[in-house]
Order: sequence, then C-alpha cells, then structure tokens
Amino acid sequence: VGLLASRPRLQPGGRPELRGHREAQPYPSGLPGPGLADERADPGCGLGPGRPSEEDQARPHGRSLSRTGPARAEAERLLAGAASLGLELDGDGASALLSYLDLVYRWNPSAGLTRVARADAVRLHLLDSLSLAAHIDTSGPLVDLGSGGGFPGLPLALALPGLEAELVDSRRRCCSFLVQAVAELGLSDRVRVRELDAGQLTGPYQTVVSRAFLPPPELVSLAVGLLAPGGRLLV
Repeated sequence: VGLLASRPRLQPGGRPELRGHREAQPYPSGLPGPGLADERADPGCGLGPGRPSEEDQARPHGRSLSRTGPARAEAERLLAGAASLGLELDGDGASALLSYLDLVYRWNPSAGLTRVARADAVRLHLLDSLSLAAHIDTSGPLVDLGSGGGFPGLPLALALPGLEAELVDSRRRCCSFLVQAVAELGLSDRVRVRELDAGQLTGPYQTVVSRAFLPPPELVSLAVGLLAPGGRLLV
C-alpha cells in the first residue's frame, strides 16, 4: 500500500454510512420497489431492487445554477466547499453533482440509500467524497468498495474527468440504482458497476476507496491484494 490516507471530516460527529459476481444490469422498470424506510447506518438496499416512483420519474433530471432560492444556495455551497478543498468546479460540474444527488433522493424512499437529510447532503455526501480528490491518481483505475449509493466513487468520477472507476457492491438494490445513475449521468464509458462481494475482486487498481465498509484492519488486508505497485488506499 503506497498510502493510507483519511479524508478530512467536514463535520465532527457525523455517522458514516455502512455499505458493502456479475456485471450489474438495470432493474426492469415494471416491478415496484417496496418503499423501505430511509436508513444510513444499515441502508437496506440489499433486500431487492428499487426504483423511483412514477411521479419522480416524470421530474426533469437537469439542474441549473441560474435557478434562485434553495437550489441556487445549494450550488453555491457546493462550489465554495469544493474551492476550500482545492478543487475547481465549473457550473457544469456542479450541476452534474447536484443532479446525481437528486437521483439519490428520488430513489431513496424505495432503495434506502441514505439517512442523511437532503439539506445536509452537499456537505456530508458530496464534499466529504470530494475531499479525496487531491489524492487520486487518475493514471490508473479506482475501485469503490461497498459503494452503496455511490459515495465516494461517483462524485469523484464526476469531478475528475480522466478517472476510470468501478463501483462494487454485493446488494442488488444498490447496484440497480448505480447502473441507472451511471447511465443518466453519462458516465458509462468510464464507470463500471459490479454486483459481487469485494473479496472476489482481483485488481490491480491504482486507488482503492471505501466509506466505512469494513473495520480498518480488514480493509487494509483486502486492499493490499487489490492495489497496483505504488497504489493508494484512501478512507
């Protein structure tokens, strides 16, 4: 392991999200999700595939930084927070990240992806994920172990255009969401979703990331076998 680094926490006391052999496939839209309760510590997305409601499917996915009110304020918080991390985002980059966040919360009632309130999601989900960006080597692939709702792998892929990534989770519900998100965000050419146990991976990867997926000793043991020479484990 070339480096074991911890991301700077943007808010003390926040609870991490617990998230966990085949290529994941989109979930058939005709089957309903059971509408599970929102959970963060144990997101429940392993209980079966979920999908957004018909009302949510009808909503537009795009998000404009020219909007006023809460949407504008949220975009400004994202841009300011990214700048404080030394990451330059333009309006398109911020819009893509917020559109991804919208997808998470559209799916959340049935997929149980997070317990974080929407008002806190820029700070606790997006900026927390982006705090790793300065340590990412985009010359080789990244793998996100136990990706769940896609944090931190998807925000990093959106913010770093040269990054190729694999999002790995053993739970079909999470993978169904991730496949949809990757497609809607236009990342299918460089982000792959894999539905399997992390122990089945072989690597090598330039970077391994994870968000409270395993206890640190187990995570380090797993990552050592996945990293390319000089690769990094970032937690």
